[in-house]
Amino acid sequence: MEFLRNKLEVSQTADLLLHCVKTVPNEATILTHPDRGVDWQSLTDLAGLHRVTPLLYQRLRGAESDQVPADVLNHLKRNCLENAARNLLLNDFLVRLVSRFRAQCIQVLPFKGPALALMAYRDLALRQIGDLDILVAKRDYASAGELLESQGLVRTADLEWESSYVDESGQICIDLHRSVTSRMFPISFKFQQLFKRRATVKGPGGSLDTISPADMLIVLCVQVAKDGYLERCRLHKLCDIRELLRSQPNLSLPLVRRQAQRLGCRRILEVGLHLTDVLLGDSTQLGTGSSPIDRQSHEAAETIMTSMFGSEKNQALAPFRSRQYYVALRERRRDRVLPYLNRVFAPTQADRAFVSPPFASEFVYFLVRPI
Repeated sequence: MEFLRNKLEVSQTADLLLHCVKTVPNEATILTHPDRGVDWQSLTDLAGLHRVTPLLYQRLRGAESDQVPADVLNHLKRNCLENAARNLLLNDFLVRLVSRFRAQCIQVLPFKGPALALMAYRDLALRQIGDLDILVAKRDYASAGELLESQGLVRTADLEWESSYVDESGQICIDLHRSVTSRMFPISFKFQQLFKRRATVKGPGGSLDTISPADMLIVLCVQVAKDGYLERCRLHKLCDIRELLRSQPNLSLPLVRRQAQRLGCRRILEVGLHLTDVLLGDSTQLGTGSSPIDRQSHEAAETIMTSMFGSEKNQALAPFRSRQYYVALRERRRDRVLPYLNRVFAPTQADRAFVSPPFASEFVYFLVRPI
C-alpha cells in the first residue's frame, strides 16, 4: 500500500483499514502493521464512512485479545448487531414486496441490497445495506410505482432512470429503476435479457430472483466507475466485487468480459477488477486473471482511488477533468458522445416539474421546449 500513501497521501488509518479488510478471517494481526499506534476512533469512523464496519469487526474479533481494546470491539459489535437487525427487516420487506409484484404479474429484479449480500457474502449481516434497489421493465415502471404507493410508500424523487420511495417510518427506502444507470453514464442493459439470465438466492423469509453473478459483476464495476465520476466512491463497492468473486468460483471471467465488450463497458469492468486486485487482493486470491490495463484505464483507476482515500485538496474534479475521466472509461465513440447529447436534449428536473413527457418520447422534448 506504500504507493497509495505516497501518491495520494493516504492516511495511516486508511492504510490500516485496507490491511484489515483485505485480510482473510482470523488473520487480522494489528502487530504486523507498520504503525502500531492505532487511532481506534478514526479507524471505526473511517470504516463507517466506507460502509465496511461488519467486515472490520469480523477481522478484528479474530485478532489476539490484547491487540484490540475491549471497548472498541464492543462498539463494533453493537453496530454490527444493529446492522444485522436492519438487514433482516429490509430482507423481510423485500420478500413480501416481490410477492406482491408477482401477484400483479410485474416482473422485478432486486439487485444490490439483500440479494447481493446473499449472493456474494452468503450472510445478510456482513454487508451494510442502505436502500432497496428494484429493476423493472420500462413498460411496467408506472404500474410498479403505483403498487409501491398502494403499500403506503411515498415518492420522494423522480429521476429519468429511477424514482425513490420511502415508508412512513423513514426506515425503508426503495429506488425503483427502469434502467441501471442514468443517461449521463449510459450502459444499455436490457431488462428482458437480465431477467432471462436471472439467478435465485435463498435467505431468511424466502427466495429472491436477482441478476446473474456475471451481470452482477458488471453492474458492480459500473457502480464503482459511476461513483468515481461523482467523486464519492467507497471501499464497500470493491468489497462487493471481491466477495462476489470469492463466492462464485465457477464464474467465467472470459464470458463476463465478452458480455461487457458487447455492452461497451469492457474498460469499466477491467478498471473495477484492477482496483479490487490492487486494494483488496491479488489475482491468485481472487481469480480475476487481471491483465495489464491501458494508460486511460490506469488514469481512471487513479481518479477512483483519489475519491476514496486522497486528501481533500485532491478530490475536487474540475468539470473538464470529470469529462476526461468519463471519456477515458468508454471504448466506443458513440458512448463517449451520448452523455453530452443527453445533456442538451434531455429534459431537466425543472422541465419535469413543468411537464412530464413519456420516457420514450423525451428525445423530442428539446424541440418543443422553447414553446
